[in-house]
Amino acid sequence: MEVSRFEEIMREHVVDQFDMERELSNMGIDSLGTIDLILDLEDAFDIEFPDEYLNEESFKNGNSIWGSINEIIKMKLDR
Repeated sequence: MEVSRFEEIMREHVVDQFDMERELSNMGIDSLGTIDLILDLEDAFDIEFPDEYLNEESFKNGNSIWGSINEIIKMKLDR
């Protein structure tokens, strides 16, 4: 998967330095910023986040978001 593209998108949205382990809120991403991030990720990876992924746990940090994207892509390919 395109982790470099993912990191590029994340860096476009964070106010502070991006780190896969840091929580989004600690990098300056608020609720509106999260919505913008979701839309950009959906466009970039040609996915749609199902409702069950739109929660604090899935969008806690870069690792959790990247894991969610990979799960969604896998589900899409398995159809």
